[in-house]
Parts: sequence; C-alpha cells; structure tokens
Amino acid sequence: MPAESGRPPERVDVVRVERFVRTRRPEFICCFLRRPRTSRESRVHCHQSCPPKELAYGKPQDVKLAPDGTVFYVADMVAGGVYVIDAATFKVLRFERTGKGAHGLYISRDSKRMFVTNRDEGSISVINLATGRPETKWILPGGGSPDMGNISADGKVLWLSGRYNNVVYAINATDGHLIATIPVGSGPHGLCVWPLPGQYSLGHTGILR
Repeated sequence: MPAESGRPPERVDVVRVERFVRTRRPEFICCFLRRPRTSRESRVHCHQSCPPKELAYGKPQDVKLAPDGTVFYVADMVAGGVYVIDAATFKVLRFERTGKGAHGLYISRDSKRMFVTNRDEGSISVINLATGRPETKWILPGGGSPDMGNISADGKVLWLSGRYNNVVYAINATDGHLIATIPVGSGPHGLCVWPLPGQYSLGHTGILR
C-alpha cells in the first residue's frame, strides 16, 4: 500500500471489515479504501491534521480505532495531543491535549481506557474511552521518554520503551505507579508484548486484527 511520499505507511488501523485503512504521513492524515478481492489500494481522502492555531503543521503518529468503531484516535507529537476523527466521515471532531510529544496509543484489556505516551515530557495520559477525554496523567519519577509498547496479557502492566533513557518501563496499568525500570541497549523504540488479541498483524507495534 504505497503512501503518497512513496514510502510504506508506518502505522495503520482498520475499520468496517477491513474496507477502510488509515495511515499517516507528516502533516496529513490519509484514508484508504480497499478494492474488493484485490491487493490494490485507492486513496479516497487526505485531510490536513488541523494542528492548534499556534502550530504551522502537525506530525501524526500512532492510530487506534475506538472499541465501538465510531472514531479514530490519532496521536500528534508536534501538537502534543490526540485528534478524534469520525470513522464514517473522516471529519476531525476535536483535539484533546495530552502532553509534549504524544506518540503511542494503547487500549486497556477491558477497553475502558487508552494510554497515551507523551515522550517529550516523561508522562502517560489516560483517556476515558466512554467520554473520549483525558481523565488523569501519570508522571514517571525523575522524568523519562515513554515511547512504544503495549499491555500485558492479564491487563495489569503497561510495558513501554524509554527511547532516550535506554530503558524499558513496567508501569501498573491501574494506578500508574512505576513497577520497574529495566536497562537495555541504546535508543529502544519498538517493544513487542505478547500475546495480544487478534489474528493478523497490520504492522508496527501491537496493531493486530
């Protein structure tokens, strides 16, 4: 599925029996329509990411479909928050500010909350998926750079790479306290947490259907 820039998309999510596929490129949020019984993709919409007025452009990152299939959540690390986009019309409904460097999106095992990693300020915002709005923020002790990861199979631990701190964080997914900081190599980015719900990997970290 070629992106407009000629590069393959980094992040995708699927809605409505894999008919619509969303991906991103800097400054734009693009939508693709699958042609039945073929592997070809046709771009049908491409919206500017509509960053807050004080910004000249946006930089969409991770994409997640809400558990009820009604909206997409798109993290934008330049805007410092999450766009809420209607999954049927692809209209940007609103912007929810979470924190500097909003990057990864991970949905809890009970589908009630979504965790947003704010990489540039060392925090994780928790969005209530019933309201679609942030309800609390967890600050990593001493700062950090929470990037990508996922939820443990039992739903109790949020595992995240610490991109610029050369560590992996284990965070209590209920109250946000830091369970462990595990030293690893330089610049950890993707982090595979397994098993995850779903049968097919759509690419990138923990996006399965």
